Amino acid sequence: MMTSPHVTIIGAGIVGMTAAYFLARTGVSVRLIDRHETPGQGVTDRSFGWINYITRDPAKDPAAHHYCHAAFDRYHALNRDFDGRLFSPATGSLLWTEDARQTLDLVHRHQQHGAAPRALNRAEFAKLAPFVVNPPECTAYCAHDFALHPRKVMALYHQALKKLGTEMMFGHSVEGIVVRNNRAAALVIDGTELATDRVIVASATGSIPLLAPFGDQHGIISSPAILITIEAEIPGFHGILCGPELEIRQLEKNRFIIAENMPKNPTQTALQDLADQTLASVCRLFHNVTSARILSVQIGERPDSTDGLARVGRVKNIDNLFLAVAHPGFILAPVIAQSLTDQIFERESLYEIPTRSIEI
Repeated sequence: MMTSPHVTIIGAGIVGMTAAYFLARTGVSVRLIDRHETPGQGVTDRSFGWINYITRDPAKDPAAHHYCHAAFDRYHALNRDFDGRLFSPATGSLLWTEDARQTLDLVHRHQQHGAAPRALNRAEFAKLAPFVVNPPECTAYCAHDFALHPRKVMALYHQALKKLGTEMMFGHSVEGIVVRNNRAAALVIDGTELATDRVIVASATGSIPLLAPFGDQHGIISSPAILITIEAEIPGFHGILCGPELEIRQLEKNRFIIAENMPKNPTQTALQDLADQTLASVCRLFHNVTSARILSVQIGERPDSTDGLARVGRVKNIDNLFLAVAHPGFILAPVIAQSLTDQIFERESLYEIPTRSIEI
């Protein structure tokens, strides 16, 4: 068998790539394995990419609000590492609900927990987003929110990991984890055992079949969502908008992505109907929309858990096996990566991610 690296990471999506980067830059020898030919081709490529904490209510889930806020800070540090190429700062977001009082209360709860959203009235909204036909009565304005473009982020990580000497095995499927004496001794790839010192399973819903031989106590499930890409001319559009009818942001000139919930019966016809309804909403909600058409409708198999808690950290009874599966993975990736790095170095973690004791 090959000489083992210090850490092997299964899964080259946003969580796996971020963990690889955090570990490799500390001098750890890292091997990264993914079944796709290039990184970020799974659920990462079907991510909306909105980095925020406004969607985590501090009153209902203070821990989630805290670590999403922490992720915000970590991303800004990462952006400095990449000389500002990871994202353009301060894209800004506007969020509102059908009930103006609910929106205002949400803003106040965030402010009480040290966050910085601002409540806008109808006139203020209209001045900031004149392209919207009917400005809402009350809106949460998050001036510092930003969006990540998955493929751009993956390309930057890939480049950085090459320079750091990370071994990257793309186009290879891990067929199993070999456990001997309560340790992950090897991974089976193409029928051959590949020795390893430590393993991080960061393959989102792909973690489920990998862990199946050990039982289903891990509690990881799939929580699919729809991502619709459209082409349209929407004069003046900017930022990220999340309202009762639409969650939309601009990818590039005249190209937008929209996040939607999965239909109960996701047939091809149902998905097409959803896309048509979404396109109609765009034309109705914004001024002077022209040349609007659907480019793609994709299903993102987001990972989640039966109790809503992350699965991040060491697996009970297998000393050197770690999981890194959480929702929302795109937001939490740098916090997860830091937590895993701290655990692997057996030092006190900077972040207490709410997680369940991981048993398989």
